[in-house]
Amino acid sequence: MASAVGSGEDVSAVCAQLESAVRLMMSGSAPRDQRHEAFNKCEQFKRSDPLASRCGLHLAASASGRDPVVRHFGLKILEDVIRLRWNEMAPEEKVFLKESAMRLAAEGTADLLAEAPFIKDGVSRLVVEIIKREWPQHWPQLFQELEALCARSETQAEMAMLVLLRLVEDVAVLQTLEQNQRRREIYQALTANMETIFAFLLQLLERHYQAYLSPGADEQARRRHCKVCQAVLDTLAALVEWVAMSHIMANDKYLLRCLCHLLSDPALQGNAADCLLGVVGWKAGKPIDRMQLMAMFKTEMMAPLFQAAEKANQQALEEKHYFFLKKVVQILAELGGQVSALWTVGEPGSGPSLWEKEMLPDKRPDNFQIYLNALLAFLDHSSLSVNYTVAEVWAKLLRHQSICRFVLQYAFIMSQSLL
Repeated sequence: MASAVGSGEDVSAVCAQLESAVRLMMSGSAPRDQRHEAFNKCEQFKRSDPLASRCGLHLAASASGRDPVVRHFGLKILEDVIRLRWNEMAPEEKVFLKESAMRLAAEGTADLLAEAPFIKDGVSRLVVEIIKREWPQHWPQLFQELEALCARSETQAEMAMLVLLRLVEDVAVLQTLEQNQRRREIYQALTANMETIFAFLLQLLERHYQAYLSPGADEQARRRHCKVCQAVLDTLAALVEWVAMSHIMANDKYLLRCLCHLLSDPALQGNAADCLLGVVGWKAGKPIDRMQLMAMFKTEMMAPLFQAAEKANQQALEEKHYFFLKKVVQILAELGGQVSALWTVGEPGSGPSLWEKEMLPDKRPDNFQIYLNALLAFLDHSSLSVNYTVAEVWAKLLRHQSICRFVLQYAFIMSQSLL
């Protein structure tokens, strides 16, 4: 293929050769040696051919009508070109690739209900590879472009969420970005823009959730809006584990109230539960920040959680509902872990502890007895996984010097009620 380029063949001719090579690699009936040779030629092309980026764009275009596997290979060519050759590129080539990647995100995929997930993933990873090399220093308007992308349609809104999700995963969650200096710079830029990011995500979630609930929307439109809501929730789930608690609790705990409300929606409850699990498992700050998680014991938060658990338990024989039930139980378990870590009593003469200052006058969270009732009910559940998770929470509570007194009082009251 490299020699073909040298003889002056155009992009279309080279792409035809690449497409044949990809089909040969993916053919189960082709001899092993031929598939291996095709693979080596493709790898060599990605590493050294000057037409690689243009061929990748040509193959990846959705309007070409090519097989999704070939389109994905085109995206992989572009990703590898960026990874391997970015520092050697001329500034004009970098601008061309950046604009082409955003054009692919805006116009390069089919409808979000029809496009193959691995194509969406490939486009988002392509954009993220450029972001990791350009933002924020050389791409200050990135978030404005993502907002504009979201305004185009549900398909582009989902793509923008996939881009942000992959960026957060690579930089903060999985930390797969190898260059520590760049990772720190992007992490700091994300942190500095987090208030704007959260406001943008919550507005997007609100807008598409209202459209999803609209009685005038047809089934296809509702499914599109639902997919965007799921993508937003997945992005939030990647953020809540490490952002400052002030963002999670902003606007009178709006995020928590949204997540608890969405637990009642069959299409969104799994994504909402994943996000809520990240919130209640938050350990990225000081105890004074984690104390704010005790708001989850308020009736307005706890009631939807218990209602969702009860409904899922009634349908636990269905796999989807059983998985959701296990997530809800994990949320309850994480709440128990937070209580165990934060519930302390000051030593005599040392003044009140943080817990005593924050939890006056009852020294325990709201609805704590109702919470214990739920744990007791799940302790007798037919699922061993649920049993094990709840039993670990009971063990933590009973080993705790201060909490065990309340638990024993609760046990005494329960035993008296059974007499």
